[in-house]
Amino acid sequence: MKKSRIHGIVYHHYWFGYPVMDGVFKAILKDGHPDIPFMLSWANQPWTVRWDGVDIPSGDGVILAQTYGNLEEWRKHFDWMVPLFKHPNYIRVNGKVQMMIYDPAHMGDTGKRMFEAWRIWASEDPAIGGMDVIETKIESDNPDSRGPTDAINEFGFRSGGGHMIELLRRIKSDPNPLGEENFFFINAFNEWGEGNTLEASVRWGDGFMRALDEAMEYADKEIPWRPDLLEQNAGLIKEVANNMSQVDVCVIIRDFHPTYPWGEAWTLSQTLESLRNMQNKRWRGVVANVLPAGNTRFVDVTLLDAQDARVVSAAVPEDVLKKSGEAPNAAEVTDWVIKNIDTISPSCGRAKYMLITNATNRYEPDTFDAAEKSESDIIGLNFESRESMDFANAAFAENYTWDQRCERFKDGTIQNRRAATADAELLDLGAVLINMKRWRDESVNLAQNGNAHGEASVLRELHKSTGSPWKWASPAVDPSVSCHLLHADSMTNCLRTGRLWADLPKVEPFQSGCYSGTQLQYAYGGRKVTEQFDYSRFDKDPYCVRLSQDVYEGLTSGKIDPKGS
Repeated sequence: MKKSRIHGIVYHHYWFGYPVMDGVFKAILKDGHPDIPFMLSWANQPWTVRWDGVDIPSGDGVILAQTYGNLEEWRKHFDWMVPLFKHPNYIRVNGKVQMMIYDPAHMGDTGKRMFEAWRIWASEDPAIGGMDVIETKIESDNPDSRGPTDAINEFGFRSGGGHMIELLRRIKSDPNPLGEENFFFINAFNEWGEGNTLEASVRWGDGFMRALDEAMEYADKEIPWRPDLLEQNAGLIKEVANNMSQVDVCVIIRDFHPTYPWGEAWTLSQTLESLRNMQNKRWRGVVANVLPAGNTRFVDVTLLDAQDARVVSAAVPEDVLKKSGEAPNAAEVTDWVIKNIDTISPSCGRAKYMLITNATNRYEPDTFDAAEKSESDIIGLNFESRESMDFANAAFAENYTWDQRCERFKDGTIQNRRAATADAELLDLGAVLINMKRWRDESVNLAQNGNAHGEASVLRELHKSTGSPWKWASPAVDPSVSCHLLHADSMTNCLRTGRLWADLPKVEPFQSGCYSGTQLQYAYGGRKVTEQFDYSRFDKDPYCVRLSQDVYEGLTSGKIDPKGS
């Protein structure tokens, strides 16, 4: 644990007028191990037959009742904790020991009075130096409703994976300055009974600890703190205002599904985050909401949080939005933005190239590297999307055997990534940098030319035009070296969110794709999870899931009802 990013441990203790299961605390006081920072939490619910501490109606489900007594009993509990408070590894803030309460609602109004007494006794002992009580907020309960609160720990059921990064993003983007009590609690280190564990195991090794470290390293590198963001933006405001500054790429971002930045795994906020991390910083951006105007709030909130003067929002007229609603690719909105770009973002309007993309896309840091020196009209990029995966699968879809499922992604049988070259069978509008001046000078119309045959078809027509064909440069690197564009539904992006890729046969209702563990468990019911999926392979490689051999062969042969009935 000392090698990980975990600062310390919160130990649950059990007190029912006397200590229960307190052997670990006796050991800590005796030999000082484990030698890590720690604090106490009082798991104050009664012990009942039910796991959640709720008594059954008949009242005979109580194993150990929980009552809170009077001042004398409060003191007895406090005195039991004192030796632990004085331990050199006990976690303090501003000299005060930190104490957590798991279920303050169960204590009613007694709790605040008990905590007040504890604080007084703690402040009277110089070796303790005072106490902060961290009360847990469970569901709709609000500890503040019962009186002043030192600190609150919000306890809620969340998924793992990308949600960890989203929580870190929310913490770092909070405009309110954090005090020293900026604890981030994870449930739990070794709750094996409920499956909440970070502790190393025979099955997973230290994989969960390493995953936590990777998430925190990502947040350190990719997500700036709000004060740093504001400072950076002050410099960007001046840069954008400088009419002589060079702009290599104008990014036009269409937002089809606006939501709050923390609402989904990959949204506009992550697209902007990827742009901010570009090696070539000479870019500008315009975000265009393609849904009814009432939804622009979600875009506005994201841009306010982003604090990047290089990116502005386009106020698309209602009549254009209405036309866009009739075409699923938002070509009408895109054409309107390009036509009015000098008004929307003057610095974007003088860019050498433009990139037309969607708010769920994410780009790698080297995406704009070729823009500065290239003289081509179109610069191809490498990309990975659900379409590129389907395209790669097409030649083998009928020939995959059970043992090739998942394995084919590792042994090179299938290549999910594609290069946007002039002669490529599959193109992606978000995977090309386009000569912006020439596009505007020649009045290229995306809606007129692209709605019938797809947006990317416009690029082929420009490249093959008989008059003055557009020069097309292939990607500077092979897709295996760098994949510039990653769509939200691609396998690579899926795994980056902490989710699983399920490699399933084309038998209704089964569908390959990106799932959380919970989604996969309930998506295809009717059989036990351990019987339906190949757990032996999952133990070796928990990133790709396939059906068990019996279920797979039964489904593909028609011997098993795919709906599980």
